[in-house]
Amino acid sequence: MKLSYPCPSARSLRGLSLLICASALPFSLFADGPKPKDVNGTRIITTITKTGETPAPQDLTTTVISAYVPDGLGGFTIIPGVGLANGSFSIP
Repeated sequence: MKLSYPCPSARSLRGLSLLICASALPFSLFADGPKPKDVNGTRIITTITKTGETPAPQDLTTTVISAYVPDGLGGFTIIPGVGLANGSFSIP
């Protein structure tokens, strides 16, 4: 049986947020499921001008980085992460 959990809306979070929903990730966090691996990534902003595109990392030092993981009881456990100035983020 596959269970589906809705992700919380990013609009319900205050300020600038990067939202990762655990139901979209390829693992289960229930007691009998496999242990999750770290979630890592980089946020790149592409500026488009008349002369072309310029990709640059976004400073994530003030961005809320979190994963919402289904707790098996109809709610979510929030796992905090960290964002760096070079645009990278990690959720352990």
